Formats: sequence, C-alpha cells, structure tokens
Amino acid sequence: MDLEACRAAWPGVVLDETRFAAWLADRPTATAANHPDLYLAAACAHNVDGALAAFDRAFMRRVGQGPLANWLRVVSVRAAVDLGRKRTETLLAAGGPALLDTVAASDHPELDYLKETYRSAVARAFKGSLTDLPSEQRNILHLHFVDGMTLDELAALFHVHRATVARRIADAREAVLDEARRLFSRDANVAPAEVDSLFALVRSQLDLTLSSLLGR
Repeated sequence: MDLEACRAAWPGVVLDETRFAAWLADRPTATAANHPDLYLAAACAHNVDGALAAFDRAFMRRVGQGPLANWLRVVSVRAAVDLGRKRTETLLAAGGPALLDTVAASDHPELDYLKETYRSAVARAFKGSLTDLPSEQRNILHLHFVDGMTLDELAALFHVHRATVARRIADAREAVLDEARRLFSRDANVAPAEVDSLFALVRSQLDLTLSSLLGR
C-alpha cells in the first residue's frame, strides 16, 4: 500500500492510514492500480474533508472514464433502468412459474398442451441452467437483459469491440438454452419431437425469459 501515492492522487484528501488499511483488508482482490480510487472511496465513506468534492470533480461530472467511473456508470444505468423499466409480469412466482405465459395460444392444440403441461418443468430447467452458468456469462446477461445496457455501453465497460460483446451475449444465451434443454430432457419423460416443439416456443421468448429469471 503506497499511502503517499494515494494522497498525491487526491490532494487535500487526508485519510487515516489505519482506516485505509482496514478498507483494503476488506477488499483482498484489489490491485495496486486500484488503490488511489479505493482511497478516495474510503475517504468518502468516512466523511473526510474534501473527499466528496474531489469525487464530484473527478467522476460525477464525467461518468464513463476510468476504473471507478466505469463502476459508477454501471450503477447509474442500473438506477435509471430500475426507475423507468416496468417489471415484467412473467417473473417466477413461488407458487406457480409463469415462464410460458406470454406465448400466445397457437393453432396447434398439441403445442398448447405442451405449454400448459410442462410449464413448471421448463422453469426448473432454466433455473438450474442459470445456476450452472459461469459467473462471467451470467454477469453480461444481467447487465444486458436486466440492467438494460446496450452493446455499445457494454463494449465501453469491458474495453472490447461491440462485435465481441454481441458474440459473448449470443454465446451465453445459447449456453443457457442448451443446458435448460438438456436438464429438461433428462428429468421429463417427453419424446424428442415434443422437446423440439416446446423449446421452439421457449426460444421465441428467450430474451424475456432471461430478463425475468435474472431479474429475481
């Protein structure tokens, strides 16, 4: 911990060394490159004179640049989405999953039967699939489908090309769908042709499904 370098990064913001050491101890994964930003965050949390003013000058007036500002940017997007986005009515309720409720009645009674009969089984399969999904994939799906971040915003956040973000999202979507299908086929006594028909319905509303499940 280079306390003098941290203080030099934020002139006039003087945080007690003991408090900063305790702050870092609670964040063992932080690297030396993060220490100046963490120093300012700790100073703000401890109400150190000048800390909030420095925070405002450095970040709140130019959200979108730098490591801490990227974090602020995500928080800002999440707050805006939470205020402006209407919650979908297909969230899984404890007493009755509504995963397929938005699929309109079709001209095929067989499909309608499958939808009604296997609603809960499909919901369980998707919950299991998301549980097994690597955290990196679940994170990018959450940012996109729940927090509403665009491809361009995600590309800026992760410092990659827009096409890379699109590919990562597509890969994560397919991973969720494939694993859910595998779990459903393993646990439900359903013919392969019926599984194909049922998951064709699920695929048609996959984005809404992901928004609903991840939003919980």
